[in-house]
Amino acid sequence: MFLKSLKFKIAALFSVIFIVTSALLFLAFYLFQYNVLVREDTRSLEARTIEFWAIYQTGGAVAIQRALNIETFLTDYDPFLLRIASSTNKTLAFYHPTSWKSYDIGRLETTDPFSAEETLKIPSLDGKSRLDVISLTLPDGNILQIGASSAERQLLLSRFRSIYVIALVPIVALGFLAGLLFSSRMVKPVNSLISVTRGIIETGSMDQRLKVSGRGDELDELTDLFNQMLERIERLIERMRISLDNVAHDLRTPMTRLRQKLEAASAADGDRNGDANPELGGALEEAEHIRKMLNALMDISEAESGVMKLSRVTVDLSGLVTDLVEFYSYLAEEKGVTLHCDAARPVHATVDVDRFRQVVTNLLDNAVKYTRVGDRIDVAVYNTPAPAGARTGARESSENGGGRLFTTLTVADTGIGIPPEDMPHIWERLFRGDKSRSAPGLGLGLGLVKAIVEAHGGTVEAESRAGKGSKFTVTLY
Repeated sequence: MFLKSLKFKIAALFSVIFIVTSALLFLAFYLFQYNVLVREDTRSLEARTIEFWAIYQTGGAVAIQRALNIETFLTDYDPFLLRIASSTNKTLAFYHPTSWKSYDIGRLETTDPFSAEETLKIPSLDGKSRLDVISLTLPDGNILQIGASSAERQLLLSRFRSIYVIALVPIVALGFLAGLLFSSRMVKPVNSLISVTRGIIETGSMDQRLKVSGRGDELDELTDLFNQMLERIERLIERMRISLDNVAHDLRTPMTRLRQKLEAASAADGDRNGDANPELGGALEEAEHIRKMLNALMDISEAESGVMKLSRVTVDLSGLVTDLVEFYSYLAEEKGVTLHCDAARPVHATVDVDRFRQVVTNLLDNAVKYTRVGDRIDVAVYNTPAPAGARTGARESSENGGGRLFTTLTVADTGIGIPPEDMPHIWERLFRGDKSRSAPGLGLGLGLVKAIVEAHGGTVEAESRAGKGSKFTVTLY
C-alpha cells in the first residue's frame, strides 16, 4: 500500500531528482577535472620535449644521457620515454622506465612520427591507459620523441568516480528522506481530507471539518472550499430533515381522520350490504400503512432530537423477549424457518417497555422476512460484565459481586445477509436495499431501532455477510 501512495511517489521523485542532479554535477566536474589534468599533462610533456631539444643542441646525445642520469636520482622523478631516431625513423637512442611493459613501444619504429597533428597515442595492452608521444625534428635532421603515460591521470579519475559511487548511497537516502519529509507536509491536507470524508461516509455525521493551516496556498483554498461544501450539504440535509418531519407532523392528524372515516364507511357498508366493500378495505389498509410510516418518522425525529418521552420501568427483558419470540415463532414456522430463543435467566433492565418492544419486534420482523426455508434465527438476551472504565450507566448487580453489568440483546440469522455496499446506509430513514425492495415494509424499521436504543443511552451494531446472514446486537448501559 505504501508503494502505491502519493507520499512514496513524491519521495521517489525527489530521489530521482537528487540522483540526476548529482550525476549532472559530477559529470560537469569530472569533465572539468579531466580537461585540467589532460592540459597539465600536455604542458608538462611539451615543456620536457623543448627542454631535451635544447639540451641536444648544446651537447648532442652525450648531454641528453647526462641529463637522464640526473633525472633518475631526483626524488620527484616523473617517469617518461625518450627516443632519438634517424630521419628514416630508425632508433639511435632509447630510454623508458622498465615498468612500462604494458605499452607496445615497438610501434614507434613503424609509425610515422609526424602522421598525427600533435601527439602519437599508443594504448596499453589492458586498455586502461595510453602513452602520449610528442615528436620534434633536431637540427641535425634526427627526430626527438618524448612520451608520458596517462596511467596516473586515469588513476586519479578512477578514484574520483569511486568516490562518487560511494557518495551516491547517502545522496539517494538523503533525497528519499527529504522527499518523505516534503511529501508528508504536502500530503497532510489530502490525508485529512480522506480521513474526514471516510468518517462522513462511515458515520453519516456532517459536522466534521478540516483544519486550515493558514499558509494561504492552493491546499488551504481547497480545504476552505471543502469545508464550505460540507456546511452547505449539512444545511441542506438539515432542511430536508426538518421539512420531512414537518410534513409527517402535518399529515399525521389528517391521515388519522381519514382512517377513522374509512372505518366508519366500511362498517356502514357492511351493515347495509352484509359484506364490506373490498375497495374500502384496501383504502383502509393503505391509510394504515401511511399512518404507521408517519408515526415512525415522528418517533425517529423525536429520538434524534432528544425529546422522545420514555416511561422507564424496571422489567425482566427475558420474559418480554420470550413472549415476542413466541408470537413470531408461528410466522417463522409457516415460512419453514427455525426460531430459537436463549432467554432462560432473568435479565432486568430499566426501559420503556412499549418502545423496547418496538425494537425487538422490528429486529424479529426483519429476521423472519429476510430468511429462507431451512434457515435459522437465534435470539438471546443476557447480562455482560462491564469492562473497567465503562460508562457509568451500567447497572450494578449483586450476582456479579456488586460489579456493573451491560444488558445485551442479539438477533442473528442465517438468511440472505446485507450487501457490503448497503451496510453504511441501513440505519438511514426510508433506505431499502435492492434485495429488500420486493419485500413489504417501510424502510424505517432499523432507523427506528437505532433511534429508540440511542434514546435509552444504548448502542446497536450490525454484522452481516451477503448470503451468510446477519447479526444485530443491542447493548443497554
